[in-house]
Amino acid sequence: MINGDEYTQFRDYKILTSMAAFFKPERGGFRSVGTGTFVHIGKIHGILTCAHVLDALSDQKKIDVAIFPVRETNRFIPLNIKDHCDYIKFGPSGNQEGPNLGFLRLPIPFVDSISHLISAKSLEVGRDHAFATAEPSDKSVTVVVGMISEWTQQTNPFVASALISIGEIDDRMNVADHDLFRFRPTSDANFRPPSSYAGTSGGGLWRIYPQPDDGSEVAYRLIGVAFYQTGDGQIICHGQASVYVRLFDAIREKWPDAN
Repeated sequence: MINGDEYTQFRDYKILTSMAAFFKPERGGFRSVGTGTFVHIGKIHGILTCAHVLDALSDQKKIDVAIFPVRETNRFIPLNIKDHCDYIKFGPSGNQEGPNLGFLRLPIPFVDSISHLISAKSLEVGRDHAFATAEPSDKSVTVVVGMISEWTQQTNPFVASALISIGEIDDRMNVADHDLFRFRPTSDANFRPPSSYAGTSGGGLWRIYPQPDDGSEVAYRLIGVAFYQTGDGQIICHGQASVYVRLFDAIREKWPDAN
């Protein structure tokens, strides 16, 4: 593993441009709902998130999607979720044992309109990486990326804040037909973490390799999806088997044109 100081030396915004934040309108403004990651399988494009985020959006005809890093000229991208989107979800269970995983399929015209702003991760490439016999390097850092609701302000100009939380995976668990990671954010005397990670639900769990053994550029691996915060501040995430086996296979089964 590497420490936070080393991480800041190579960090860039490739992860943030893969991230989406969901907002639903309400009287007097909006409410942040959760986070997701832009992904695709073949011609099927969508947002990887958790089931309870999709449930929170299910009563809406239109929502707004924020693309990070949020720019002044495109703070919100409107999306007609009722008429133009479809989804797959497992759960939500309402507890830390899951399942709580989802995929929101996006219409191609919407994807085309934002393609210059985002970096969508290939789940096919991710599946190959997830079950490779060797990792790119023995030096890595693990992070959870997500929106922080308490830092997102309905001000003018609008402020939407995301956090790249450095930490470690303390435990790996298998529950029924899905796997879970228990992620523990690393404490830092120079940084005050949020009092709650509300808003991070659906955000990506990433492993980053700054110095791959083959001498190539920094390697980024999407290895899970955050969905639950424990009482002691740890974050429960679905792992690679949940994303790259159960959900991956369900996407291909529901939409055969993904092949």
